[in-house]
Formats: sequence, structure tokens, C-alpha cells
Amino acid sequence: NHRSNTGFKNLMNVLEGISGKKPDSVDYEAVKVGNIKVDYIIICGGNTFPVSQNQERLKDEIELIKNSYVPILGIFYGFQVITSAYGGVLERLPQRRKGIFPVEISSLDTIFSGVTDNNVWENHIWAVKSVGNELDVLVRSDIGIEAVKVKGKNIYGFQFHPESTNAPADSMKIITNFLQ
Repeated sequence: NHRSNTGFKNLMNVLEGISGKKPDSVDYEAVKVGNIKVDYIIICGGNTFPVSQNQERLKDEIELIKNSYVPILGIFYGFQVITSAYGGVLERLPQRRKGIFPVEISSLDTIFSGVTDNNVWENHIWAVKSVGNELDVLVRSDIGIEAVKVKGKNIYGFQFHPESTNAPADSMKIITNFLQ
């Protein structure tokens, strides 16, 4: 994550607002499963290099995702790493997708309890076009896959930004549902 990133700051504020206490933050590059006791992991932040074609550079993060025994939420870049870890195919879009866009929620997963608005805030240039068999696709849009869940684990990924101050109000329920 990038602690100076506006999205990261928004996420920390959201987490504090939901839980009533300031969450601890640890760079995921430094986290080794079992070495640090955590209740959950959120992988977020901007990217310094694209996930596509960089699995070797992301091997520690992929190992963390595949071996985690705690819930994980991947937002934007974290979503792309999760999908890549499980055979996802990413494609660079011809132009940045930025703004509020409609999506189709194709799953009744509890992560969407209370969510009634099918619009999300997006800001990215890579889209996930397909995923491996170990992932359930939860949300799609006109450009690709927008949300996934690892089968049999509490690992979720969202291409869109539920933590953004630009996001529809229902987006906050997704983070609340994850924490519960």
C-alpha cells in the first residue's frame, strides 16, 4: 500500500469509522503469514508496475494470499493481485476508466447484504477479463470482472473502490460486511 495515497487514507478513515478505533497498518510486503497476528488483511494502493506479467515480482504477495488463514480484502491493485494469483487474465484498457459505472451483481454472497445500488466508483486502466476455477465471480461490468471470492476462503477482491469518498453510499456496506 502507499500510505500517502488518498485511497489508503480514505480506507483508514472508513475502517476507523466502522470499528470505532484506528486500525494498525502494516505494509503487505513485510507481512509473513504466521509471523504477525492480524484479524484481517486489506491489500490496496496504487501500482508502481502492472500486475500483468509481473507474478515473479509479486511472489511474496501471491504466497500471502494463497496461504492466508485470515480474511483478505483486495481493492483495486489488491484485486488484480488476487485474480492473478488464481489464474486471472488482465487486459490494459484503451483509456482510463474513471467515474461511477453500473455493474451487475451476479451473486447473493453475504458481502453484499444491504447493498441496493448497482453503481460503483472506478479508477483504473487494467481490467480482469477471466479468472481461474478457484474464484467465484461476484460482479461483472461491461469491461470485465469487477469482484471475486476465492472458493472456500474469506478472500474477496474488488476492482472498484468502495472506500472512495466518490463511491455510492452503499459501497460502505461492502466494507462493513467484510469486517463482520
